Amino acid sequence: IGGTRTKFMLQRGGSEILMLEPVASRQLWQNEELPGEDKFDPDAVPSRMRAHLEKCGVPLADVERVVFSVPGTVDIEELERSSEPVLVRNMPSFSPKFVGFNFKAKFAPVFPNAKVSAVPDNMAAALGV
Repeated sequence: IGGTRTKFMLQRGGSEILMLEPVASRQLWQNEELPGEDKFDPDAVPSRMRAHLEKCGVPLADVERVVFSVPGTVDIEELERSSEPVLVRNMPSFSPKFVGFNFKAKFAPVFPNAKVSAVPDNMAAALGV
């Protein structure tokens, strides 16, 4: 998830890696019809992402693992309560509405068989993702 683009990488069978078509982040994460300056629309993101991935031919029910790289911080204290970090603590380049965004809860309907987590983008970059 980036300030300008949201990129998608799909790994199949452990070795085949496909870069899917990126989407302007505002198309996924914002709704221009909302009143006020803050257009972030967390409730619409899953359906928009589902539509994009289906258009790219991704069989969503077959996805086993989803990792979101977020430009901000992820609540690692939640690891005491859960095996995966999924809750955004701070995302300065996005809306304050992003604080508390739970990726696992929001994307469970899109990826019904997947383990979902979120990592800070600097960690993802360090890992080469």
